[in-house]
Amino acid sequence: MYSTLALFAPLGSHIRRLATVDARTPLVARIGMEDAWSTTVVSCIVRTDWQIAALAFSPDGRCIACSDENATIRVLNAQTGAELQVCKTDHNLWDLGISFSPTGKELLSGTQDGGVYVWDVTTGVKLEIGTTTTSRNHSTRDSLSTQDRIMLRWMVPSTVVAVYHAAWSPDGKLVTSCQRQTINLWRVASPTQSVQLQRGNSEYPHFIMFSQDGFLLAGLDAGTCEIWDVRSVDWDTEAGVTLTQTLKNDSRVLTLAVSSDSRFVACGLSSGEIVLWTKSDGKRVQSLPGRSPVTSLVFYPNGLLAAAYGMSPFVLWDVSTGTPVKTESNEESTVVAFAPDGRHIAHATYNHLQIEQWSSEIKQNTGMTTSVADSDKQLTHRSERDDEELLEKHGGKVAMIATSPTGKLVLAVYEDEVRIYEVSSGRCMCAIKHPHMGKHGGVAVWSPAETFFARTGADKVVCVWKADTGELVGTLEGHSRDIKDVRFTRDEQHVLSASRDGTIRRGTIGQNGQLSPSEVLFQSNGDCFSALAVSSDGQWILSASHRSGSTPDTSSADLLAPPSRQPVRDAYGGYHVLRLHDATGRVVWIEYHPCDIRSVAFSEDCTRALAGSWEGEVFLYDLTQLIPPHDAPPRLLTVPEHRLSAQKTPYPIKRISFSPDGQAVISDRNYTSIPPELQLEPLRSGPADPSFTSVHYYQDEWIWQVNLDSTPRRLYWIPPSHRLADTPRERMFSQSANGRSIAYKTSQGFLVVMQVTSASQW
Repeated sequence: MYSTLALFAPLGSHIRRLATVDARTPLVARIGMEDAWSTTVVSCIVRTDWQIAALAFSPDGRCIACSDENATIRVLNAQTGAELQVCKTDHNLWDLGISFSPTGKELLSGTQDGGVYVWDVTTGVKLEIGTTTTSRNHSTRDSLSTQDRIMLRWMVPSTVVAVYHAAWSPDGKLVTSCQRQTINLWRVASPTQSVQLQRGNSEYPHFIMFSQDGFLLAGLDAGTCEIWDVRSVDWDTEAGVTLTQTLKNDSRVLTLAVSSDSRFVACGLSSGEIVLWTKSDGKRVQSLPGRSPVTSLVFYPNGLLAAAYGMSPFVLWDVSTGTPVKTESNEESTVVAFAPDGRHIAHATYNHLQIEQWSSEIKQNTGMTTSVADSDKQLTHRSERDDEELLEKHGGKVAMIATSPTGKLVLAVYEDEVRIYEVSSGRCMCAIKHPHMGKHGGVAVWSPAETFFARTGADKVVCVWKADTGELVGTLEGHSRDIKDVRFTRDEQHVLSASRDGTIRRGTIGQNGQLSPSEVLFQSNGDCFSALAVSSDGQWILSASHRSGSTPDTSSADLLAPPSRQPVRDAYGGYHVLRLHDATGRVVWIEYHPCDIRSVAFSEDCTRALAGSWEGEVFLYDLTQLIPPHDAPPRLLTVPEHRLSAQKTPYPIKRISFSPDGQAVISDRNYTSIPPELQLEPLRSGPADPSFTSVHYYQDEWIWQVNLDSTPRRLYWIPPSHRLADTPRERMFSQSANGRSIAYKTSQGFLVVMQVTSASQW
């Protein structure tokens, strides 16, 4: 672990200076090391295929709860990201809002069916409230634990309208929820009895909370914040609830915060503005500007206000002066939560969760420091300006990455630039300015001999360059929708592309080194291609597509083998299809597939094929009856399918290939051994190039290594600040590895390039 810390420590850090260079160190970082410590504490993928809908820290800040759109709440360790507990409902309803109790032992959630549930954080089960009789009057009880039990569940009377937010009172005795135009209040001790606030308007509440002095606040759709005195409720007559203030803002109130002394209220608006009010008399005292909707707010004891925005940096405001004390970078977080003590901020994009410390300047302001053991020197943390300078130094946020076949070069595609890096030195060999790259998506590939490289972007065009000079060879045009895959033939004379427009096109690189206009090799109306592979001899093409509406025609006399299964209609009303084409584009085999295929590959001898799915599964096909074609083939040939992966994973397989010795399958995140009976004899010979005597991949926060004569083993742990971008959109383009070179994109958009040294063979 110390070697990992030294490897990823900032370039000027004390730890790096003290670290002794060990000749046996197996990994060298060539590109992507920082000048200051990252503030990232946790960067992890929450084990769900669904988007994170809400976040909440426990009162002590040690745990964080994440609810997803599949009715599951996960409680994680806020320091490590380790999963501590899972709370799963017995119905498929979103948990829309979550909140820890003041003790941190219970968790409150609101659901789509109008229910408000309480969970035991320790056991992960729905909490029950104790009673010693069959009576439902529990007004004398202030505790949530006893012997006899009934289910603790609050329901809004006569409704199945979703509960969008729920909250505890500071003393833990009251619970409130909001849905549509209604706000309801319960005693924890009497879950069957509620009070509905008589609001007198039809505004939808978006956010509710209690202040420390027991008032209830609600942020509403039309820009209003209502403040209610609920300290003296008569539960029998539903009296004693008083509307004390109505704060009028200019746009929707999405979130609220109240200072610890209950004097000030902050309203976070959909316009990005934050408006501060005095709670007692409703006077407007301050306005803080913002560029995107405010998603979360929290007051700190010393007059600072932390604000999170949907698509702009997080800001720590000095409310007395209306000026920002500090900003932290953020681009697209969907949900955000601040820790109660102000030390951490958590934000999620889809199912990728990050927890970060505020940097050192903020901690000085809040009276908190972080020090190195046995030293009184404070750590220097990376700021947003440091991020901007690092991005500018490396060309911005990387969109796509491709490692060359020999592993000596890395192709990095940015929004308006392409760069080639030499792995051994980390030096930028070539930088090419080019428009229409796009921030996300597209394809970046090398030709087999590294003579050319190609990329696609938002312009639906394949651009091909010479690798040694950066000269543009030409463009392959004609596609009307996004290009999903690009492949060079082994002789580097042809470039093939597959698009969502249902066509496979081919361009030819002539003797003059220029790319000729493309031709349509295959077209199928209704198909959206997702993956493409070309055999080593250039005679065969494997494609994967999603077909809308109808199944493909399988009656052609050209088909050498029929599909082995019946069509499987997916949730979108379409079908997943594999096709084997000859060099002219003619289809000789079709297979219906139950999975969304995102990567395909041939074995070196062209007798087997691989398919990797969106769900992380690997399939192997034996093509020996089809390739090479027999002079007089039997009437019905077969293509056996073998499912190699044991289970589905949250990671789509974007890249797939056979290992150099043909005994395993290498994908983005996995190494899968091929059963001995499927290992054909021609593929058992070892590779000639000694640099390919091992393979490397990223899985579960580690870089793994597999030598040809050994099983997979962990090589290096990757700290949170350097982990891969893992949202569904990013994970498709976030990494590339060949030989001893590993390149990937971090969650902050930085390019990291590592080289495995020969010392890793010990």
